[in-house]
Amino acid sequence: YTIQDAQYTRISVLSMYKGNRLQFGYEFEGFVGLSDDASNLNDFSILSRILAPISFDYQSKQDLFRFSLARIQNLTFGYGMLLKRYTNTVSYPLKQNAGIIMNLKSDAQNYTLDLFHSSIGQIDGGLMGFYATAQTIPMVPLWVSLGYVTDMNQFSNLSDDIWTNVEKR
Repeated sequence: YTIQDAQYTRISVLSMYKGNRLQFGYEFEGFVGLSDDASNLNDFSILSRILAPISFDYQSKQDLFRFSLARIQNLTFGYGMLLKRYTNTVSYPLKQNAGIIMNLKSDAQNYTLDLFHSSIGQIDGGLMGFYATAQTIPMVPLWVSLGYVTDMNQFSNLSDDIWTNVEKR
C-alpha cells in the first residue's frame, strides 16, 4: 500500500463466527511501514478505530428484524434519490468507523422501517437517517415512502456568523 507517500504492508487476520442467524467477527489488522519516514497507522486510542473492524449481524428467523454493527458499505435509501451507495469508511486505513443499520418489517411485510447511524464513535454526531415504506391499501400495489437523512455535525467546525449583524427584537 502507498499511504501519504509512504510504503506499507498490511497484516490481517479475520476471525469469524457464522451461525444460521448470527454472524460475528473481528478483523485484527495492522500496517507496517516499509520506510523510516512512514507514520504509525496502528492507533487504537480512538473508539471508532477499535470498533471499525467489528462485524456483527443478527437476522430474525423470518427476516422481520435485522441488526448490523459494522462498516457501512453501499447503503441506498429511496432508490438512490435520498442516499446512494453511502459508505462510512473514508480515506482507508487512516479513518475507519463502525455504524449501525437496523431493518424492521411487519409480519405481512406491508410496512418496513430502515434506520442507520454512520458512527459509533460520534453517537451525538455523524450521518443518520430512516426510511419507512407502507402499503396504503391492501391488495393494491401502491406504496408510500418517507425518508429522512441528516448530518448532525455537518457545520460543527464553522463559526455561526450569519446572524451576527441582525438586531434581536
